[in-house]
Amino acid sequence: NVPRGNTLSPTNRTINYWRMFSSIFTEPPSPPSTLTSNSRTKSSISLNWKDNSNNEHGFKIFRSSSNDGAYSEIGSVTSNITSFTDNLLSVNSTYFYKICAYNNVGISDFSPILQATTLDLQIPAVPSSLTIDSKTKTSVTLRWIDNSSNEKGFRIYRSNSSTEGFSEIATVTANNNSYIDNSLLPGTTYYYRIRAYNDDGLSSYTTVVSATTIALQIPLQPGNLIASHIDYTSSTLVWEDNSNNETGFELERCITDNCENSKTSIKLPANTKSYADMNLSMNTSYQYRIRAINDDGNSGWSNMIVAVTPRILAPVAPTKLKSTKFTDKSISVTWKDNSSNEDAFIITRSLAVNPSLTTAITLSANDTAFTDSSLVSSTTYFYTIKAINKGGQSSLSNKNVATTLSQAELKRVKNGLITYYNFGFNPDYIIYDQSGYGDPLNLHILNRSVINWNKDNTIDIMNNTAVVSLEPATKIIDAVKQTNEFTFECWLKPTEPFIGADSRIASISSDNDELGFALDQWYSRSESEQDFEYSVRLQTASTVTSGYPEYNSDLSQSYINLQHLVYTRDHFGKETLYLNGNKSSEGFRPSNLDTWKSNYYLRLGNESDMNHSWTGSFYSVAIYNRALSEAEVAINKSAGPCDSIQVADISYNLELYPNPAPDEVKLLITPEVVSDIVPRTTIRILDVYGRALYEESVFNPNRQIMRTINTRNFAPGIYLVQIVSGEKQKTARLIKP
Repeated sequence: NVPRGNTLSPTNRTINYWRMFSSIFTEPPSPPSTLTSNSRTKSSISLNWKDNSNNEHGFKIFRSSSNDGAYSEIGSVTSNITSFTDNLLSVNSTYFYKICAYNNVGISDFSPILQATTLDLQIPAVPSSLTIDSKTKTSVTLRWIDNSSNEKGFRIYRSNSSTEGFSEIATVTANNNSYIDNSLLPGTTYYYRIRAYNDDGLSSYTTVVSATTIALQIPLQPGNLIASHIDYTSSTLVWEDNSNNETGFELERCITDNCENSKTSIKLPANTKSYADMNLSMNTSYQYRIRAINDDGNSGWSNMIVAVTPRILAPVAPTKLKSTKFTDKSISVTWKDNSSNEDAFIITRSLAVNPSLTTAITLSANDTAFTDSSLVSSTTYFYTIKAINKGGQSSLSNKNVATTLSQAELKRVKNGLITYYNFGFNPDYIIYDQSGYGDPLNLHILNRSVINWNKDNTIDIMNNTAVVSLEPATKIIDAVKQTNEFTFECWLKPTEPFIGADSRIASISSDNDELGFALDQWYSRSESEQDFEYSVRLQTASTVTSGYPEYNSDLSQSYINLQHLVYTRDHFGKETLYLNGNKSSEGFRPSNLDTWKSNYYLRLGNESDMNHSWTGSFYSVAIYNRALSEAEVAINKSAGPCDSIQVADISYNLELYPNPAPDEVKLLITPEVVSDIVPRTTIRILDVYGRALYEESVFNPNRQIMRTINTRNFAPGIYLVQIVSGEKQKTARLIKP
């Protein structure tokens, strides 16, 4: 530290600086003092001292195991450090320390000697009174007295000998005085000892105690297993029960030539002495053995026996189950009998709306037809059939779905009918052919999510999809080629489509350019009215493969209603289109139908390109291989599609607001019921003289209607607003201020 101030001359200051620096670098440091120990553990002593110099390079620490013994340097610290910890010392041992400072010139004198002793170990006390508290077949519970207050826990040792081989099996935490040793062997003697432990060490062992787990009481082996009776599909076994403590028996069965992979274990109750093993395979060799069981284990196996069931073949499943005749109360089905050894047939009937509700009917061997009577009209049923004999039963035939006819359908023309769909409800979403002609041509729905299948046997197509035959329409194609005549008939109710859209009601085709028949719906809309019109394409040897030229109807439908469409073509080439029983148009399309290909599919509601979507409701579809006469068309029109058709004038709720209406009035017209067939419905506004100031034909009478009418040009006064449906009329007064 250089003195400050101007009291010395430059020369004297230089001399003083030199003396100061020379004393720092030419003299040894002063000795440290006040050597103390402020912290001790079992293996370390911490030292502290006072630094009395300002020129040391550091401090050297020396240690001896006795006051007058030899000291050795154990460490050093750098300048200005006044503490040091001596580690790795012995427990409860006394050490002597001294230190000195040092620099480049030399070392200082030593500090006074410090004596310090490490702390002693606190080993826990040995536990006492180790006893066996309880035992089971697989466990021993130990208990002891805890004699220490500083243990960290207890270590448990076990051996199979009282003098050697002990190994630690577990530890428990401090203050515990019991332990359960699990997963032991029954009837086995074990030896135990324990000791307490903490971080300072382990106590002595307790005395050794022993415990023998409870021995098992395994039941005796059953004997004299025999097969007392063997049938085609069963074997009755008997044996001797030799024990009185079994909880049951285990009967093992396997097929003799594949025993390893066919083992079956059959559990039987205690005291059982016989068992009838049912549902075996015929002509099969079975091996059996049995043993008694309880909670302690299993007895040995009894003697093994072999039982061979006699040979008899189960019948072959019947096939081609189909419906052939329908009435309102009965359905007739036929099938192909493929077996010669059946004892009977079992035909099962269930309801489509509740498949779990079934009725089984037993029929005689060699039967191939059955008429199911006392049914409910307009109801869909599922049928399956199987053959049975003593050897077992066949698999089920194909499922046949059939719907009893309504009173309306009973009146329909049946002659020449080759395909018919009345859309009987089916939760499998398969539309079954109800014609009874040939093999059924059933249809499936490509996208179920846009279909609403009503339980009154109609199907609603609400968006783009198609209903397509499961296989090519070969039976239709072959039938019309034989006669060169064709009739397509359908009952349907369209929804309001897009303007100008050509919607495919039905086709028998490969695609739009390769077809035998197509029926299209066209929708047009003008300022005054909306119309449905229809067109047909039919391929003959005189047309192109797409069926052009197109044949158009002369009549149209001006509002949404249930419609009856029929197209006929006779073998001379005369074609006729009927709309609601009225002859719409006639044409001539010569040549035969030999050009129809066998790979055409029947489609409803679209074409294969999915670009001709039709939306609406199908009630029924029929195809004939002859041209129905005008009188026959009238018969089918008069019968209607089914009994549930609602024909009614509609009552409406009529609301006007605002009223009085200075500039415009809003009409909210809501039908109170929905009907399949309704008359033309009209909205009118009349003045007090009965003159119509506004009149509109309603395109969809079954839907709620909202209209806004401009009343600015109406003279002030009272007007009548009417909604008229046939004989029913709703009137409200409108005030123009």
